[in-house]
Amino acid sequence: MDKNFAFTLGSRSEAVEGLENDQLQDVVVRWDIENDKLEEVIFFIDHMDVLRDRTSASDVPVSLFWEHCPAHDEYNDGSPAPDNWSHVNSARRSLSGNNEVVCSLKALDKIVAFSPDMSHKNLDSWRIWD
Repeated sequence: MDKNFAFTLGSRSEAVEGLENDQLQDVVVRWDIENDKLEEVIFFIDHMDVLRDRTSASDVPVSLFWEHCPAHDEYNDGSPAPDNWSHVNSARRSLSGNNEVVCSLKALDKIVAFSPDMSHKNLDSWRIWD
């Protein structure tokens, strides 16, 4: 296992043709500890069909924890909150010994895995339940 890399999550809001609200785009970020560099390595919206890969939870607008802070008001342009399309809530190394990184996508009822060195960016995906 390469201990020079750690993984975390980021997000951004993106307009998607065919959907009324912007979609929160979850991103896996790889931290190269040795060189102190961050790299966004997986954009889930690039690997899944945001129009087809949805559940009812995908249409729930995001309520960000800082929305209720007075400082947020000066940045709020009045746009509706984005839909929380995938709601990725973890990124951690697999305990199976295969060195993959596993993420859970709460709103899609899926778990995905990928290689931490990015030798393949194809997401192996398993649906938890239908």
